[in-house]
Amino acid sequence: MIGGIAAGVAIVLLIAGGMFFLGGDESSTVASGTPSAQTGPCPQTQAPPEASVPKPTFKQAPKVTIDPAKTYVATFETSCGTFSAELLAATATDAVNSFVFLADQGFYDGLTFHRIVKDFVIQSGDPKGDGTGGPGYEIPVTVTKGSSFDAAGVLAFAHSQVGGNQSQFFVTLAPSPNLDPPNGKYTIFGNVTDGQKVVDKIGLTPTVAPAAGGEPSTPTYPIYVLKVTITDS
Repeated sequence: MIGGIAAGVAIVLLIAGGMFFLGGDESSTVASGTPSAQTGPCPQTQAPPEASVPKPTFKQAPKVTIDPAKTYVATFETSCGTFSAELLAATATDAVNSFVFLADQGFYDGLTFHRIVKDFVIQSGDPKGDGTGGPGYEIPVTVTKGSSFDAAGVLAFAHSQVGGNQSQFFVTLAPSPNLDPPNGKYTIFGNVTDGQKVVDKIGLTPTVAPAAGGEPSTPTYPIYVLKVTITDS
């Protein structure tokens, strides 16, 4: 995933050549549902050392090494606080395996939330920081059985209109049924279980419209992913 979204019947979008949600016109993006309680935006901070470290690229997707029977939790330490998500290893095995692989490689450490749409989503996972970067490989986009965008805190991969899942991910700030089939096709691979207030605060970061125009989604100052840690049980 790597960039924007739209609402209505044909929803989701593409911004300035990057990977975003699929679909219509970025300027018409509409979020649905009611956002969680919010307390104010995150403060500005200095860039962590990891922000200047080049990220690796890979020629192919990793082999599946996770155990679908185990419970995996991803802990996101950010410059705004920490939140955690339980990953759907049993129903989104390939997606979780790819995310765990990249997290274990330190791929996400030092990246920014390059796209933020108030009351809708926060998006990260792009080593270029402009919606066009990835790890060098793709995995197929699939719809996760038994999951939907029916709440805040849904964790899913973003993708371009013609590409597969790469490294970019987003977290919903409110229920977003417009992203469910048949309007959208996104691989949900986790749900926030702790720290949704941190996610909400990130979602309050001031934004401006990107250079190509459209919805205000480019943060006016960076919010960093300091580290993503995976634990299993």
